[in-house]
Amino acid sequence: MMKKLFLAIFLASLLFAGGEAGAFLRAGMSAQNLALGNISTTTLTHAGLQNPGMLGFSLGYEFTTSYAYLPLDRRWNALSFAANLPPTAAVSLGWIHAGVHQIDGRDFQGEHTEYLSTSQDAFVLAFANKFSGKISIGIAAKLIQHRLLETTAIGFGLDFGFASKITENWLIAGSVRDIKSQTTWKTEELFEHGSQYEEKYPLRIALGICWRNKDLELKSEWEKIQHVSERIRAGISYHLPYRTVLRAGFDGQVLRGGFGIEYDFLNESTMRFDYAVDPGRASEGISHWFTWSLLL
Repeated sequence: MMKKLFLAIFLASLLFAGGEAGAFLRAGMSAQNLALGNISTTTLTHAGLQNPGMLGFSLGYEFTTSYAYLPLDRRWNALSFAANLPPTAAVSLGWIHAGVHQIDGRDFQGEHTEYLSTSQDAFVLAFANKFSGKISIGIAAKLIQHRLLETTAIGFGLDFGFASKITENWLIAGSVRDIKSQTTWKTEELFEHGSQYEEKYPLRIALGICWRNKDLELKSEWEKIQHVSERIRAGISYHLPYRTVLRAGFDGQVLRGGFGIEYDFLNESTMRFDYAVDPGRASEGISHWFTWSLLL
């Protein structure tokens, strides 16, 4: 039991080194918004996973997948599918996964015991409705699952968001995320004197603004994460010929950048590939983010 207790504490420290629970839900979600300083409120890609209010402005059907190549043997990826529901609504299904695998487990004497893994998942259902053609309001419900050693914690949470096209060039948006989000751990089967513990996720509030014309897009966002941080983010996109876009952004700590390219696929469909690079914090290492979208 002492060995398992030691391993549990070790794995928990890996997962929550960033502070409060739910760090995997605060990742970039897509290469587009990560390259723009991790701005999420005014981003249409993976809208159901970030700001369900933006979902109302989606067009047709969109399948999107994101993958992050991270240092320190970490894994992160996301999938989402969004579809219009005529005349004014839209719905999205999504999945977010993060984990650390092949962890070298050792006992108090430093001897190898077994290879361990830990993972977190969120399954998200989002719905949005557009009013008067310029205002969209959305809500998302998510099932959260966290595996650690031989036990699994299950929980639920809600996100709320809105977006409004003030003019043809200006858009404002906001979100309140992880409303009542928490997971419940039951360790009676793992430890001799196990118990039940509720792990609450910090509430997140964000407001963003976007200005765009034919070739240029400027974004800014304020976000407050309860008990964690408060940040101002800014990003810029510039559209080049041949349906290519360059991006750069700053989140108050790190400067990031990336690019995207769009091309036709099977006549009436469009395919988009995006990339972003994140230099990371000190001693963390560089991360590479990839997003692929199919618009039907």
